Amino acid sequence: LYSTGYANPATKAAFNENTFFEIGSITKTFTAYIILEVLDENKITDSSFIIPYLPDSVQSNTELANIRFIQLLNHTSGLPRLPENMNLGEETLQPYENYDASKLFAYLKSAQLSAKKEYEYSNLGAALAGVLAERISKKSYSALLDQYIFLPFKMVDKNNSVEQSNNKSAGFIDDTTQAEYWNMNVMAPAGGLKCTAKEMGIYLSNMSKPLGTHNSSIVDSLTSPTHSLSATVGVARGWHFNVAKNKPVIYWHNGGTYGFSTFAAFVKETGQWV
Repeated sequence: LYSTGYANPATKAAFNENTFFEIGSITKTFTAYIILEVLDENKITDSSFIIPYLPDSVQSNTELANIRFIQLLNHTSGLPRLPENMNLGEETLQPYENYDASKLFAYLKSAQLSAKKEYEYSNLGAALAGVLAERISKKSYSALLDQYIFLPFKMVDKNNSVEQSNNKSAGFIDDTTQAEYWNMNVMAPAGGLKCTAKEMGIYLSNMSKPLGTHNSSIVDSLTSPTHSLSATVGVARGWHFNVAKNKPVIYWHNGGTYGFSTFAAFVKETGQWV
């Protein structure tokens, strides 16, 4: 663990492995893991169309008829980056907290997709993957995190949650404006997780060297190429990857909130991660 600066400049508190921070869009890789587990458990392939699993009122929008689960994970669904009925006013430190499921479904009833359906990074698509995981499993997103990742990986300490901890990094929008930790409401599967360095190390270790054949199968699916962006960069499920001659493939995701910029990467089967 390497750190510099202060977790809290006001108190001169240092970082340690148990300091919480917002991981931002790295959350999308957790959501991808969860939806693959839920689909597998319910004998649904990720090439299946999502429309039967949406509310009846949303199913009437034929624009959504050809979206497959995998397209939510590799950003080729044609859905925009954010729903158009979301008001991202710069005057609030909590741009997502009032955007709930009812507003999401109201938007989807009349959503128009990009005609090309090429790669278009979509927070909306990732959030919808998490919502579909909830609807299919009839469990909350947090319960699914516990069931498939946090508990099996022994990743979290129940006595050291972000709600209970005083060891939280202060995020800053600029040199003088401190950010608030986001409540992302229904958009949480796109970027709502708060984690420590220790937890992220355990998570990435399990991505690089998964325990057991089932976890290995899920990680193999997560890291299988699905879409090419260039000769050296592609998209898998949730993760992006870089390819270079005579080098191992690097799987990565970055993230950003008002207070934090994040990056995570790993190499398969070596135990290497950052």
